[in-house]
Amino acid sequence: GALLSGVQSGNLPVTGEFAPDLTHDAHDAVPGGALPSADAFLQSWLPIIMAGPDYTRGDLTILITFDEDDGTTGNQVAFVAIDPRLNHKVVTLASTHYSLARWLEDNAGVAHQFNAVTAADLKAAFGL
Repeated sequence: GALLSGVQSGNLPVTGEFAPDLTHDAHDAVPGGALPSADAFLQSWLPIIMAGPDYTRGDLTILITFDEDDGTTGNQVAFVAIDPRLNHKVVTLASTHYSLARWLEDNAGVAHQFNAVTAADLKAAFGL
């Protein structure tokens, strides 16, 4: 489809979001289990995306996030950043969904909005 064409042609947008369907989002009970289904989804797409020109040129950072917070005050969520400029970097930053909004707004070149204004800066934390 359009995503595969964009990946292969190296014409992905400056910023975007790619979310799995309900079978692969690690929420719903599916045959074989929710987490194995999500893992299979990532194992099928990540090599394709990482082989694309946008990623190999260093123009694409892949962020994997979990949309459920950790249950503590502050709604903290985990992120994994995959980027050819990174090598086993561990960041211990208290990040939230607003941290992701801040990253996306930075990529799009727009002003930070609402809670993203004061959100933890993931991009700076990863050195990107």
